Amino acid sequence: MIPLKDSLLVPYVENFTTRIQASPATFGLVAGQGAELYSRKQAFVNAYNAMMNARADGTRSEALTVTKNTKKTAVVSYARELYALISANNSVSHTDKTLVGVHVRGAGPTPVPAPTVRPGMIVSSVVGRTVSTTIHESATSANRRKPAGAVQAYVYWFAGEDYPSDPTGWQFAGPANKADFQFTLPNTVANGSQVWICAAWVSRKGDTGPASVPISTNVQGGGAASAQGELKIAA
Repeated sequence: MIPLKDSLLVPYVENFTTRIQASPATFGLVAGQGAELYSRKQAFVNAYNAMMNARADGTRSEALTVTKNTKKTAVVSYARELYALISANNSVSHTDKTLVGVHVRGAGPTPVPAPTVRPGMIVSSVVGRTVSTTIHESATSANRRKPAGAVQAYVYWFAGEDYPSDPTGWQFAGPANKADFQFTLPNTVANGSQVWICAAWVSRKGDTGPASVPISTNVQGGGAASAQGELKIAA
């Protein structure tokens, strides 16, 4: 079924729309239906983001909430129509139904694949030995939400001039359940040391996706350079 909670609905309709737009015939639909779905989905997502950004700034706007709810009703009603068509179409494979988010009767729970998106990361501040980061949906998206299938991100760090290609060389900083994440480096890391940081999205089952491109900062007491390198570590 289509989730109604906003935080679950946004990634659901993003996936639902992307797959239908890419290949409507795969799901027994036509291009016009994909275009209409995209228009309604985008209006809802834009309204949702506007509301959430206002709340992040400390503003709770009734007008923004009403607009979001109106756009939500429009996309959910149309998505339900397409969902029913796909569900009833025996020419659509069980695999494709599962990928688009349509439950296959008698097939058991829908498996959730490991996240496939690399997170985007920035270092927002370094105070003493405490590093504050912000994790984005992807390297090309500034959205602070998690991608479909991800429930949190694992954050890793490494102190040195260049980060290791072997994933076992990285230290685990902790799980990030929100976009903003802080961790404190141990006293064994000297002042001024260069520190590399990366993250990977994690599914509810604990499956990790590909790691982000490592970013660099310095422990206070030395230089304040920051850098970004080409990804070398495996997921």
